[in-house]
Amino acid sequence: MAKVYCTKNISGFTLVEIILTLSMICLLLAIAGPDLGSRLKRLRVNDCAQKLAADIMHAKAAATANGRRGQLVICPDSSMHDFNGDGSNELWMTFLDSKSSPNGKYDAGETVLSSSSSAGGFVIENNTNPLPMSADNTNRYMCFSLIGTIKPPAAINKSIVITSNSNSSYKVRVNVISLTGALQIQSCQVAGAVNCSNNADWHDL
Repeated sequence: MAKVYCTKNISGFTLVEIILTLSMICLLLAIAGPDLGSRLKRLRVNDCAQKLAADIMHAKAAATANGRRGQLVICPDSSMHDFNGDGSNELWMTFLDSKSSPNGKYDAGETVLSSSSSAGGFVIENNTNPLPMSADNTNRYMCFSLIGTIKPPAAINKSIVITSNSNSSYKVRVNVISLTGALQIQSCQVAGAVNCSNNADWHDL
């Protein structure tokens, strides 16, 4: 009896097809790579600003819930600072000020509500419309009273501008726009005649 052999046609990629495919991938990465990296950096700055806004709102809620002032402090000089003495530097910190003797500064034993991470490469810029300086000139600040209103009044209509060390041309600002602590988050991209010095340069996120 004759034996019957079955064969399969095995298809695959030729070397030329593989080289062409890899070449196209490399070309696309070369075109899209820098823009993709820039987009990721912008998203990280956006996230940082959103966290700051959430921390401010948390401070307001904690102030009314605990009957103590909810305090936000940021560095006055575009640097980071160890606000609570734990050995790590932060861009900002929120805490509940002492009930018996509120002084607007963090003192040992006061409740820390939140703080920025010491990592990330973000900067809070000195800008033309910053939060007011504390009486001892150690930080810029704002706080919420026991009924959830902003103190001092000079903090209203001020802004906190965040950017990245590696992409300082993209900025996001958190604006304090009312006595009750309503916030507005806007972004600006420095390009051409746009230098983020005018309100028209900024757009809502």
